[in-house]
Amino acid sequence: MSELKKAVFKVHIAAPIERVWAAITKEGEVLPFFYNSVMHTPSLAPGSALRMRSLDEKYTAVVGDILVVEPPSRFSHTMKFTQYADDPASTVTYELTAKDGGTELLLLLDNVPVGTKSEGYMMAGGLFITQTIKDCVETGRPNFKNRLFLGMIGLFGFMTPKLCRTENWPFEKKVS
Repeated sequence: MSELKKAVFKVHIAAPIERVWAAITKEGEVLPFFYNSVMHTPSLAPGSALRMRSLDEKYTAVVGDILVVEPPSRFSHTMKFTQYADDPASTVTYELTAKDGGTELLLLLDNVPVGTKSEGYMMAGGLFITQTIKDCVETGRPNFKNRLFLGMIGLFGFMTPKLCRTENWPFEKKVS
């Protein structure tokens, strides 16, 4: 790998900044915009481990470490897909700004390793994540197309690689 990539995804959400902040930092609940994962962390504070797990906690899809927590405007963490554990960690940052009676959400991706499977998933996922956060905050659920997509993910959950089992990704395991 020789290059790292940056990307920015932007969306306006017709809701107060505090509601958007609460949505992206919610723990212990299925988050459709994170592909129906549940965010787990010992503490929502810089330096804490972050894990995105299945509802039954059997699988962990994403691991990282929290870098910045500045309510209600900035949340940042490193991230790695567990099924591509050899790819270097990237950085994901959510920047929120109260604007035009709602919230402007920027999803910033940094240090994305070019030419990896992680790059492909992250570039495709940026649009899905920002649009689904908008839909969930504004209407309480993803749009129809994304609900179908999330349903398909659920149907094929049995195909998740053993490498992604949660016992392989304890909080103590550093990923950065």
